[in-house]
Amino acid sequence: MRPLENETCVGFIGLWGIAWSNGTTSLRISIGDRKNWRKGYGRDAMRLILNYAYNELNLHKVGFTVFEYNVGAIALYESLGFQREASLRDYLHRDGTRYAMYYYGLLQPEWKALNQ
Repeated sequence: MRPLENETCVGFIGLWGIAWSNGTTSLRISIGDRKNWRKGYGRDAMRLILNYAYNELNLHKVGFTVFEYNVGAIALYESLGFQREASLRDYLHRDGTRYAMYYYGLLQPEWKALNQ
């Protein structure tokens, strides 16, 4: 993922493990350097890849996991229409604290209804 104004790589986004017979896939996204957070890169990349997944690949569902401490990312995902479908309690132990891991999913009809 690169901003329009230069060629600096700020992160990555991709679809993994496409199950063509089910029309499902997992999404992975990361913007490493905090100075690039909250600049719209994640939102733009998510919109592009979801458009590709649903309108070009004709997938039915895109899902992913996120840790509960990543509140900024969770707010972005929910604003795009993703719904929390599952929670794995105390899944991650980091710096002396335990965190849940959430599974989020978005169905093609939901995406299309939000983006007509």
